[in-house]
Amino acid sequence: SLISVDSLTSRLHERQASIASWEPVALLTDITVGSVLPFVVGGQSVVIARIGQDVFAYRDGCPACESDLAGGALERQLGGSKTVILTCPGCRAHFDVRNAGVSLDGSEAGLAPLPLLMRDGFVEVAISHDQASAVLA
Repeated sequence: SLISVDSLTSRLHERQASIASWEPVALLTDITVGSVLPFVVGGQSVVIARIGQDVFAYRDGCPACESDLAGGALERQLGGSKTVILTCPGCRAHFDVRNAGVSLDGSEAGLAPLPLLMRDGFVEVAISHDQASAVLA
């Protein structure tokens, strides 16, 4: 009995593989406390927010209105809470910076956090690069 070429290759398919790399963004000393700064990292727009010595990275873009987040206000929640709120400059939506950018307005859509490292005084962000590759399923 013969086995067709189609049946032999049916398990091979083209799939998007995601490869991440650590990209340097800036020196920590260049990012002022309380700021939300825009950067282009690995061809992608990101914002870096700094609260004291803590630094957070997100894909730039409000999930509610798609406005840029650069220049958004960072504020502490009233009542002695440690929650720090990023307010979108476009639509005034609110996001919890310390808790992965979760929406504080009851929306399911939150900010898209990115992994971040501090290395030799530099802030580095993990950026994924999609690459087509043949994969055996």
